[in-house]
Amino acid sequence: MLVTGGDGFVGGHVVDGLVTAGYTVGVVDNLSTGNLANIDTHINRGSVGFVKADIRDRDVMGKFVHDVDAVVHLAAVVSVPFSLENPRLTYDLNVDGTRDPLASCVRSGVKKFVFISSYSVYSAPQYLPVDGAHPTCPISPYASSKLDGERCCEEFNERAGLDVVVLRLFNVYGSRQTLGEYSGVITKFLECVKRSRSLVIYGDCSQTRDFVSRDGYIAHSVADTSRARKAFAYSPRVPIEEGLQNLLLDRRCATR
Repeated sequence: MLVTGGDGFVGGHVVDGLVTAGYTVGVVDNLSTGNLANIDTHINRGSVGFVKADIRDRDVMGKFVHDVDAVVHLAAVVSVPFSLENPRLTYDLNVDGTRDPLASCVRSGVKKFVFISSYSVYSAPQYLPVDGAHPTCPISPYASSKLDGERCCEEFNERAGLDVVVLRLFNVYGSRQTLGEYSGVITKFLECVKRSRSLVIYGDCSQTRDFVSRDGYIAHSVADTSRARKAFAYSPRVPIEEGLQNLLLDRRCATR
């Protein structure tokens, strides 16, 4: 397995899961937002190979997808505010940075490509919970780039026969999530709790999601996971109250 963006918050947990499942894992990451500490235990044990590289480098990707069975593609700009400030860079990294690895996979005979997309492709929901059939209507450069990345996957599936899975993740939180300018509200709230500071919520407090009102965000977001349950036997195992309590006690969720 090859994981792009495997040093990131979500990527590091994906690597954990793959190693635990017994896969041989390689990681490609340019370390622009990732952190080697997320996978350093695996690297030190020799269970994960790491290469610092840009996913848009076709020579590099062509080399590292050779003899790989599957690719999990997480490398991307993942911040809505950053995408509003840097729309061209976001498109370059999230769309061209998806198309090029797809092409490398086809040339090397990779069997499966898993693309990590986002709930943001839906925009303001027409109904709740949101399912895979819900109309898409991105309202930020980040959301648009993720939807275009999905379309690249569909194109390579239809024209080149590459087996592709697209996962639209909703508001991921958990251990090793770092605090920074573009952090999600859960990380920021936990930091306030740790420092005995008041929690600040913008808007009218009627939001039903784990991010507060910002440019490019939506007010309500609830996922229908029935397709994931059917396809992967996916089932949430940690209630939100337990998850937040665990995260509050986890020292790894801290400023870095």
